[in-house]
Amino acid sequence: MNRSLLLRILLTFVGEDRLRRLLTWMEIHLPGLGGKRVYAEFGEDIILDHMFQGIRAGFYVDVGAHHPIRESNTYRLYRRGWHGINIDASPGSFSLLQRFRPRDINLHTLVSNQETMLTFYCFGLSSMNTLDLARAEAFKKASGHSWSTLHLHSRSLADILAAHVPAGTGIDLLSVDVEGHDLSVLQSNDWERFVPRVILVEMHFSTLESLFRSPLFEFLREKGYDLVNILGPSLVFVANKAKNHPHWPFMMQRG
Repeated sequence: MNRSLLLRILLTFVGEDRLRRLLTWMEIHLPGLGGKRVYAEFGEDIILDHMFQGIRAGFYVDVGAHHPIRESNTYRLYRRGWHGINIDASPGSFSLLQRFRPRDINLHTLVSNQETMLTFYCFGLSSMNTLDLARAEAFKKASGHSWSTLHLHSRSLADILAAHVPAGTGIDLLSVDVEGHDLSVLQSNDWERFVPRVILVEMHFSTLESLFRSPLFEFLREKGYDLVNILGPSLVFVANKAKNHPHWPFMMQRG
């Protein structure tokens, strides 16, 4: 019996919420069956672990966190003692984050540079939930899955950070993976007040030339960030002033 068929059978008998909790429990307690040493989709967590090995208890902001463990860019850091803010608009993701990331601040909201009511397209257990109708239609056509819609009021990243980042705390890592809305999230930050040392952001591109001409790349370059690594669609940017260690970028520490 293949894994996909088994999941469909379990979904029928136990329901989506219980299945989410069962799979998450397996990832924590039965690593030989349900877990994996590399948690992030493209190994981003391994690179971040090396970059931040000089910081034992840092602070992250994970926009589009999706899941507390599976395909998480921040779970490895959480296991090391870090904490931070996880943001996701999917109700199922929020409930799992609340249960399995208790040291974190977990928020169920949309992040955008438009503070208004937006339509969010949801595919249940999928990480493909998105604000982008074209992406939703493409995923529906490719997978055969249908979506449900949520209408949520979005907030700016600046507003969220002002409300939830503890006084005197710097942001070591900002991770953004929101299926096509990533630039809007970055544009909604207050860059005078909140300056992450490292930014991990998703962007799909066909060639390096198109990447270097993209509005997202130009935006972060203007904000003082250098692109230092590419892992699949994940781009790793480092603030110019953060490169202060003789073994950078693999031994970052606070100045």
